[in-house]
Order: sequence, then structure tokens, then C-alpha cells
Amino acid sequence: MRVGADATVDGSVIFDGARIGDGARVIRSAVGHHAVIGRNVVLIDAVIGDGAVIGDNCELPADARVWPGVTVPAGSTQTPVAL
Repeated sequence: MRVGADATVDGSVIFDGARIGDGARVIRSAVGHHAVIGRNVVLIDAVIGDGAVIGDNCELPADARVWPGVTVPAGSTQTPVAL
């Protein structure tokens, strides 16, 4: 697991091999094995599957679910609850 500079991880489970980008906020969330959370991403009450990629500057809605292997493009702010 790697957590970038100025990132906040609070009340979350981060699995082996996951990477959290600089300035990201991961609150009450689960981030799967080898998932990548980009810079300045905001996740609250989210579940991110193994190997999923959340691009830089994304703000997913609370309770978002991203299935294993799915990529959310950089800058996304309005996405369905489950991808």
C-alpha cells in the first residue's frame, strides 16, 4: 500500500498493493487489492474493487461502488452508484 503526500485516509480499509494519490480523501471506504486512487480524489463510504482505477480529480457520490477492474476517467464527478 502507498499513500501519497497530503492524502487523508480515515476509517477505511486499504488492501495490499493499493495506491492512494497525493491529496486524496478516502473516508469510511474500502479500497481493493492493487486498486489505484488518483490525486485529489474524494471517496466517502465507497467500495472500490480489486484492480479498479479512479482517475485524478474525481469526486464520486457517497456510497459509490466500483467493480473490480473498472476505470473511472479523470475528472469524473457524476457517476452512477455502481460501475
